[in-house]
This record gives sequence, C-alpha cells and structure tokens, in this order.
Amino acid sequence: MLLFVGPFRYGPNRDGILEFLRVAWPRIRAAVPAATLLILAGDEYPAHVTGREAFAQPGVGLLGHRDDVPALLAQCAMTI
Repeated sequence: MLLFVGPFRYGPNRDGILEFLRVAWPRIRAAVPAATLLILAGDEYPAHVTGREAFAQPGVGLLGHRDDVPALLAQCAMTI
C-alpha cells in the first residue's frame, strides 16, 4: 500500500496527487497489479474528485479526516 496524506482544501495537494495518478499510477499498477494507493484527502475531498476519472482507477481509495494516521503509516510500504 502507498499512502498520500494531503487535504484537498490546499490546491497543491490536489494538483500533485492528480498528476501522480495521471503519470505514475498507471505505470506502478502495470508493474505491481496488486498495488493500492490510499489518499487521505480531508473531509472536503468529495467536491474535488467528482467526475475525475483519475480518482476512479483500480487500487485507488480516498478517505476524509482520520485520527489513526500513525496506524495507516505503519501499514504502508511508502508514502508520497
């Protein structure tokens, strides 16, 4: 599992992960089909992902605010 932590209320977080999803994610999934990416995007994320196919790719999950970030970090292979 890869983990991205960055609330979408901050534009560079949205832009950065969107570019990652467009460029890097398809290549990662091609090389490692079981790879997953969990995006902790803050509670406002639904307004920013609706209609954007990049966020609907296989293996991509989105969550709002979480208090268990240390546990998620312990489960992931890498953060971006």
